[in-house]
Amino acid sequence: MRAMMCILWCLATPAFSETFTVRSAPSAVLVYNGAAKVSREFTIQLPAGRHEVILPDLPYVVEDVLPQIEVLNATLGPVSVRSRSLPPLVGADANAVTAARNLVKANKTALAEHMDTEAGIRAEADAAKAQIEFLKSLGQNEGLPADAAGLSEVATMIGGQTLQARQKILETERIIRALTDLRDELGKDVKNAEDALAALLTADEDRAQVQFSLSTDVEVTAEVAVSYFAPASWTPQYEVALLKADPVTLSIARGAAIAQHSGEDWIDVKMSLSTLQVEDGLVPSNIRPRRLRLADPLQQSDRARLSDGVSSLAEPIIEAPVIIESAELPSVNYEGPGVTYSIPNTVTVANEVEATRVSFDTVTFAAEVFARAVPLHDDTAFLMARFENTSGEPFFEVPDALFTVDNRFVGLEWMPEIAAGDHGVLAFGSIEDLRLERDVLNRQEGDTGIISRSNARNEEIQITARNLGSEEWDVELLDRLPYSEHEDLVVSFTSSPEPDQENVDAQRGILMWKFNLAPGGDKLIEVEQNLRWPEGKILR
Repeated sequence: MRAMMCILWCLATPAFSETFTVRSAPSAVLVYNGAAKVSREFTIQLPAGRHEVILPDLPYVVEDVLPQIEVLNATLGPVSVRSRSLPPLVGADANAVTAARNLVKANKTALAEHMDTEAGIRAEADAAKAQIEFLKSLGQNEGLPADAAGLSEVATMIGGQTLQARQKILETERIIRALTDLRDELGKDVKNAEDALAALLTADEDRAQVQFSLSTDVEVTAEVAVSYFAPASWTPQYEVALLKADPVTLSIARGAAIAQHSGEDWIDVKMSLSTLQVEDGLVPSNIRPRRLRLADPLQQSDRARLSDGVSSLAEPIIEAPVIIESAELPSVNYEGPGVTYSIPNTVTVANEVEATRVSFDTVTFAAEVFARAVPLHDDTAFLMARFENTSGEPFFEVPDALFTVDNRFVGLEWMPEIAAGDHGVLAFGSIEDLRLERDVLNRQEGDTGIISRSNARNEEIQITARNLGSEEWDVELLDRLPYSEHEDLVVSFTSSPEPDQENVDAQRGILMWKFNLAPGGDKLIEVEQNLRWPEGKILR
């Protein structure tokens, strides 16, 4: 009976609990705009029972938010994080500290031996200098031979010995220069070794320890995936290349710059980049009260102060009280499913260093080249390329894309966002051979003065585009006319030739002329604009 009770007790008792300390490293990283999801994966051979698993080398960022842990073939129990009073790392880290201390000692020994060698060479140089000073003193010695033959023999000896001494000094100076360079390198080796040792000795200050339990009824190989978020960011980078040969092509080499501040290095990890922002979309927007207020129109004295002392002003156009709405500007949020880029090769991104640059691919499009002219502001036209983004993925706005034309670098410039399937227009610098002029030939008003009480204004504008080069260009020339939202203010114009398009890109008053400009040719555009408004009103 006692034997049977013993067997039953053994069957009811769980297997002996073990503690597994597992060292791991990041294996995959998904970088968002502002944060990164870092993943570590490993396996543990578990006997039956309930066991504790310790991960001693996670970065300090996990102390704020518990890491996510997924387990296959075992049951996950409670998870805890410890970031203070950590036990020292053992095993490979202890060996690494010993090796680092030995390297510091070896480098310091090498530097000391080098300094001894350098001191010996300098002593030889000092001895040669002392020999020269002694030989100089012989020439002033009262005991020199009186006969010419004796003096000649002494002079020959002094000259020969002085020459040998000076040659010795030159040789030692050459050796010392080389030794000085080597001494600097040895000094750097000592500092690097000391920095590496200091990093190992202070590693406990920048890490956290995660502990959790795993349970299983039978012996299994548990597969564990640990993930946590860390500070990181990435920005797209583009190199835009325009080739003007027939056919014209525009190529965009895509890449990214990745920076991280996770407290650990990401070495040979599988990297993915997402356009989503992990912190957006969690909290609804606030709604604020809408406040309207009434304000009196500016009085005559107020207008005088605002016009720098002008004393004679017309009556205000707006006679009724002004309604002013007080509101804050809305914040801009990126919305949509986002895009994720997976980098085919593994990537290494060090902690808190300059951003690591990676390359994706290069996409090429058929393009249309033309010259854009804005004579209101520019003296020359600009080279432009229009294309359709058929890549199936968007190009994002970047402040410093690299632009080349026919393999010639032309500059770093802002690149706008171009959605998938949309048409993009990119600029590639000025065309010095296409010169622009814009002149206002005649301005007629009813009265003269700073502010006129007349109700009409006519302007004649003359625009000239000249091709001083040997290349033919298709030109899109843009100019503007004023527009009005008041029924009583009438704006009209005549143009020769007529513009090809009005209100370009839904911008009121923007006109476009399209024409071909042959080498040596010119184009004249004349515009007359007319404005009419009621008597007693002023034009602003």
